[in-house]
Amino acid sequence: MQNEELQRAQAVAEEASKRYGDLFDFSPVAYFVWDHEGRILEVNLRGSALLGLNRNMVVHKLFSQFVAIEDRARFADFCHRVSRADTMETCEVKILKDGQAIDVLVEGIATQDRQGQERLCRAAVIDISRQKRADESATADAGAVSTTPSPTAPASPPAVAVFDPGLALKRCLNKRDLLQQMIEFFFKDADSFLPQIRAALQKGDLVDVGQLGHRLKGTIAHIGAEAARNAAERVERLLRHAERAEAEDAVRAFERECEVLRAALTEYQATTSLMQGDQ
Repeated sequence: MQNEELQRAQAVAEEASKRYGDLFDFSPVAYFVWDHEGRILEVNLRGSALLGLNRNMVVHKLFSQFVAIEDRARFADFCHRVSRADTMETCEVKILKDGQAIDVLVEGIATQDRQGQERLCRAAVIDISRQKRADESATADAGAVSTTPSPTAPASPPAVAVFDPGLALKRCLNKRDLLQQMIEFFFKDADSFLPQIRAALQKGDLVDVGQLGHRLKGTIAHIGAEAARNAAERVERLLRHAERAEAEDAVRAFERECEVLRAALTEYQATTSLMQGDQ
């Protein structure tokens, strides 16, 4: 009976290991494991593709050699913080791929090797180039607007972080299950309300547009997405009065911010799922 129980336990462990291996290898997010020197010990397929090399050419190299020279000090500080803390640390750096610089967000947390003797770093490296371009575009759009807008023309929202996991968790009472629920609410609400907002705008019903923007703003505020919240407030203000061109611009900006936020939340969920699976 003991042998049968051991065999069942071993089979369960092997199946769990296979599922984790599949999640790691085929995740849409780039994952790395490196030692205290930043030497890459493991990398998934997405990670090697991000660096533009085969996996066997990436392993055993220092991750810092792929980081732009001007950002290496920042990356070294990030590695130091991870080695000293038990919480997730983040940093933004540029990495080089085929001579081109790519903006990435690195999220890392300390873990132990299988023997429990060495402290390693398990990290997700997320390409945020698209978000950077969206922020730069929003800044350029804001610069093109008159510095003295009319009382009925609210200023464009500033370029701020797409999604702040720490702020989101705080607003959700430090309960990850509540944060996850709010993220799912955002996905559902965005799928439902954005088409309704666009349809109401086409009919010229700005009151309905503003009310729908207000409903979606509540969910966005709970997940620490300041740029999207600012864009939602701009749509919400259409309740009072606005010109058609202004309303069109506000709704278009809100749709863009929601698209960027959706991508950021999807990557966050994938990262969190893998981190929890490792623990």
